[in-house]
Amino acid sequence: MRIRSKMPVGLRPAVVMLSALGVAAPVQVRADQSMDVEEVIVTARKRQERLQDLPGSAAAITESMIDDTGPIRSLRDVTDLIPGITLVEAASSDLMEPSIRGAGQSRNRSSVSATGFYRNGAYFASQSLGGRNFARMDTYDVERVEVLRGPQGALYGRNALGGAMNIISRRPGDELDFNITGVAGELGYAGVDAIVNVPVNDTFGIRASYVHDERDDGFYKDINGNPIDTTSFDHARIGMQWKPSDALKVYYSFDDSTEDYEPGIRQRFRATQTDLFQTTINSEHVATSDITNHALTIDYALDKGVFTSVTNRRDRSVYRIVDADYTLANANLASTAMRKTETFVDAGIFFQEFRWTSTLGGPLEYLVGADYYSMWTKEYIDPFSAGGQTVATSGIRDWKTNEDSWAVYGSVDYNFTNIPLSLSAEIRYASDAIDGYVNTVTPNISPIPILDVTADKSYSNLPWGFTASWRFESVPAPVTEAMAYFKYGSSYRHGGLNLGAGRSTDAYPTVPIYNEEDSDSYEIGLKTAWFDGMLKLNGSAYLVYYNDFLDTTTNGCPALCPYLDPVTGDSLGFDANGDQITMNGSGQPGLESPEAFFIDNVGKIDAWGVEIETNLNIPVGPGRFISNIGWSRQMGEVTEIAPSVSPAEAALLGVPLNFVRPQQLKANLTWRQPVPIPGLMSPVFKATIVYTMEHGGYSSLSANSLGLDGVDRMDVRVGVDSDHWSFTINGSNVLDEQYFPDRTGTFFRVNDPAYYYAEISWRYR
Repeated sequence: MRIRSKMPVGLRPAVVMLSALGVAAPVQVRADQSMDVEEVIVTARKRQERLQDLPGSAAAITESMIDDTGPIRSLRDVTDLIPGITLVEAASSDLMEPSIRGAGQSRNRSSVSATGFYRNGAYFASQSLGGRNFARMDTYDVERVEVLRGPQGALYGRNALGGAMNIISRRPGDELDFNITGVAGELGYAGVDAIVNVPVNDTFGIRASYVHDERDDGFYKDINGNPIDTTSFDHARIGMQWKPSDALKVYYSFDDSTEDYEPGIRQRFRATQTDLFQTTINSEHVATSDITNHALTIDYALDKGVFTSVTNRRDRSVYRIVDADYTLANANLASTAMRKTETFVDAGIFFQEFRWTSTLGGPLEYLVGADYYSMWTKEYIDPFSAGGQTVATSGIRDWKTNEDSWAVYGSVDYNFTNIPLSLSAEIRYASDAIDGYVNTVTPNISPIPILDVTADKSYSNLPWGFTASWRFESVPAPVTEAMAYFKYGSSYRHGGLNLGAGRSTDAYPTVPIYNEEDSDSYEIGLKTAWFDGMLKLNGSAYLVYYNDFLDTTTNGCPALCPYLDPVTGDSLGFDANGDQITMNGSGQPGLESPEAFFIDNVGKIDAWGVEIETNLNIPVGPGRFISNIGWSRQMGEVTEIAPSVSPAEAALLGVPLNFVRPQQLKANLTWRQPVPIPGLMSPVFKATIVYTMEHGGYSSLSANSLGLDGVDRMDVRVGVDSDHWSFTINGSNVLDEQYFPDRTGTFFRVNDPAYYYAEISWRYR
C-alpha cells in the first residue's frame, strides 16, 4: 500500500517559515515602536510571574491563542502547539500519552505516564484506561495551558519525570455574559455548547456550561460497511466563586461528563487490503467513559504571603467491549467468529495541597507546602462473557491497586541587589505506598490461576532542583531584554504492580512490583525580547540521565527457558515454538506459553536535545500578524543494562531512545484584519494555520525497531469575529496526508484523513 504525500517532505518546513517571513518582511519595525503586546502570566512555579521571566524551558497556550486556533478538544491539540513534545498515539485515545524529552518509554497501561497531568493545580493521572492523559472535559472552556519541559519533581512531585502540564479553566467573571455555539461538519458531526456567566452580586459569581456533540458516521468501517468510530460527548460544569473581601477568594467547580468513543482500531497488515479504513471487525466495538470531578480552591492573602488550599476528588468508570478476534492472522472479511472482550474500570482519586507563598517584596521570597494523593483502581478483563475467548490462552484478569502518597516541599528565591543574579533552590520529600493484587485464570485450560499475586511496597524520594539566572542589564538595540540561566532538576516516576508475571518455570521470572524510575537533568538557556517585546526568541539545550528506566520487557522465554520443572527436573512438554503442552479443563491438550511481557527497570538512558521558540506579534496596518514557531532536535540512547534483567535485554545497549524526534517543527500563524462595514460594527477577519512536522525516531525500544512515520499535518481555521457573533470554517489535516502514528511489523493504525466542520457563535455581553 502507498502512503500519500502531496508536497516534498523537505520543502514543508521551508514553506511554513517563508509564510511567516513573507507576511512579516514588508513591515518596518523600529526599536522604539510601542504597541500592545500580550504579557503571558503563569503560575508554573506556584507563584505568579511572567512566562518570559521564568528561568526554564516552558510554554503556554493562552486564551488568545485558543481563540485563534479553536477550542482544545484533546491532548493532540495541546501537543500540536508546543514544540519538544511527541504524542505517543496508541491504538486507543485513552492510552495516548505525551513524551517530553524522551520520558515515557513504557506505554503498558499498568504504568503511569511520565508527564505530570494537572487541572487547576490538582494532580489527577492514573495508570488505567482513561487516566493517562487529559479527558475531554478537562480541555473545555480553558483559560490557558501551561507546559513545563524537563523534570519537575521538586515542586510537582510524582511522575513529572519529563515535565508537567497544567490546564487552567475559566472562572466566573465580573460581567454578565452568555455564549452559544453550534457546530456542524462532515460524517454527521454536529453539536452545541452554551456558557453563561452571571455575577450574582459584588462578591459572588457563577459560570455554568453544557456541551453536547456527536458524530454518527466515521472513517472506519466494519465488514458490513457500517461505521465503528462514531462518537458522542455530553458534559456539564458549574463553577462558583466567592470573594467576600480583597483577601479571600473561594472557587468551587463540579463536572459531570459521559463520552462514547472508539476504543482503538489497530489493524493487522493484509496483503490484499486496499482501503486502510476497512476492517474485519464483525461485532460490537465501543467504549464509554463516565467522569465526575469536584474541585475546591481557596486563596487567602495575608500581610506577608498567600495561603492556598487545592482540593480535588475525581471518579472515573470506563466500559469497553471490543471485537477481539479481528486482528488474528486468520481474520478476513468473511469471518463469522464473534469473539469479544469486555473491560471494566472503576477508579477514584483524591488530591489535597496546602501551600504558603510569601509576598515579602524584597530580594528573598519563599514557598512551603504539603500535598496528599490517594488513588484506587479496579480493572476486570473478561474475554469469555461476550462470545468466547480470542485464543486458547486467553485469561480472565482481575486487578486492583491502591496508592497513597504524601509530600512536603519548599523553594527559596534570592535576587541579588548589587548584581543582576537570581538563585533558586527547591526540594521535596515524598513517600509513596502501593498495594494490590492480580489474579489471572484461563478457565478453558485450568481452574487454577496462572497468576495470583498480592503485593505491596513503599518508596521515599528526595528530588531537588537548583537554578541560577543572569539578567543582562545592558543589551544592544533592538534587543530590549535578555536572560541566561542554568538549571539542574531531578524527578521520579513511582513504581507499580505488574499486570502479568512469569511462571515458576521461567528462567527470569518477573517480580510483582516494579521499582521507581528517576532522572537527573541539566539545562542551559537564553531568553530574549526584541523590539519592545514584539519578538521573543528563546532557546535551551538539555542533557537528561534516566536511571532504572521502565520498559516493557520479557522473561527471556522461550529462547532462555529450560523447559524443565526446576524442582523435579521433569520435562514440561514444550513444543518447538516454546509453547507448553498442557491439559485443559476437558482433559484435552491445550497450549500455554511461558513467555511473559511485563514492566521492569531495565537500565540507564541518556537523552539530549535543543529547543528554539519564537513569538512574533506585530501590527500590519490596522491588522495584526502573530506567529509562534518552535523547532526542536531530540536524541537519546540506552547506555547501560541492569544485571537483573534477562540476557535478551543486552541487545538494547546502544539502541536509540524511542519516541524522540530528531526533527520537529511546530508553527501556528494568525492574521487578524478588521473589515470596516458602514453602519455596522467592524468585524475582524481571522485566518490561522497550525502546522506540525515531525521526522525521524523509532517506535519502540528495540534493536530492530521500526522507524516512526513522518508527520506533516496542517490545520486551518478561517472566519469572521465581532462583538456579538462569529463564524469559522475549520479544516483538519487539510493536505490529506496519511501516515502511521502507530505501527509494528504486524499491526498499524492510520491517521484521520482531511476533515472539515463549521462553527457559528452568538454572544450577549
